[in-house]
This record gives sequence, structure tokens and C-alpha cells, in this order.
Amino acid sequence: MGSTNEIRLKLSYMFLAIGGALLALTFFSDSGVAWLGTFAGWGFVFLGSFLLILIGISHGSMFSIRLIGRLATPRWDGEKLFTASGEFEIKYAFDEFGIPWFVASDICAAIGVQGPSKAAIKWGRFGGIPLVKNNNYIGFSEKGVQDYLSALATHNFEAHKLLILIRKQVLIKIEKQRNSNQTYTS
Repeated sequence: MGSTNEIRLKLSYMFLAIGGALLALTFFSDSGVAWLGTFAGWGFVFLGSFLLILIGISHGSMFSIRLIGRLATPRWDGEKLFTASGEFEIKYAFDEFGIPWFVASDICAAIGVQGPSKAAIKWGRFGGIPLVKNNNYIGFSEKGVQDYLSALATHNFEAHKLLILIRKQVLIKIEKQRNSNQTYTS
């Protein structure tokens, strides 16, 4: 909360307290000017409430903007991988055969390149790598993401870091799961 909103908040609480005190005093008063205290008390209560509503609207509008931004993208039921800087999140999920696929636009954003164009999506290939269509997302398969990032890793340091991150955090877990499944089925 900014300093101006903090001042407004303190003022609104002060106005509410003064208004409440005036209303309490006039309730217990028998004098002929009690109507003046009642009028002034309700004025302070109204002014304090008005300031609180303004603060609530300014905070509420920011909340509404964030909420609308979250609702604009489809709900993600898969897992997320965060880059080392924490700036990007890469969504990934598993298909019906247990093979992971990574959202192509997240991969491209994390390494600073343009995402797949409409033509690439139509033809199902991006940078020579086949694209996977799953629900409302376009992505790379497990092999595709490694091939794509390996090709870029020689001249793009972010691609190199992301490739290492994916191999260490996602692909090793999958390989361990595959090995344990093969051990149990053998």
C-alpha cells in the first residue's frame, strides 16, 4: 500500500472514531443541541466510510485486473518448472502414455525467442522440431524439447541453462520412474 493510501486509511479510521464518539455522546446527552452532535457524528462516519470505500476500490481494481489476467489463460492441470531466476515458469504435463511434453510458448519465452507462428502450428513443426497438440496448448515432446534447446544452446546461454534445468529436474525423475516400472514389470 502506498503512503498516500496509508494516510487516507489513518484519516478514515480517525473520522470513524470521531463520528462514533460523537454519536455515543449525543445518545447519552439530554441537551437541546444533541441534534447537532448527531448530525456531525453521522457526517464523520460518512466521510470515514467514503474514504474506506475509495481505498477498497483502488485495491479492488488491482485485484480484479490480476484476476482477469489469470482467467484469460486456460487452467493448467500439469506441473510447472521455474527457471533459476524465477522469472519464467515452464508448464509441462504427461500424455496418456506417460511421456512428458512442454508448452512451446513457455520454452520460447524463457530463452528469449519468438514462439511458434500460426503457420508453424498449422504445419506442426517449429524450427524443424515436431510440435505436440494437447488440449489448448502447443508443445514439444520430451525428445523435441531436448533437440530444440540443444540446437540453440551453442549460441544462446539461456537455452543452455534451461536444457540443463529440464534434464536435472524433470527428465531424471522420469527416467527413475521408468527404471522402477521396468524393474517391477520384469
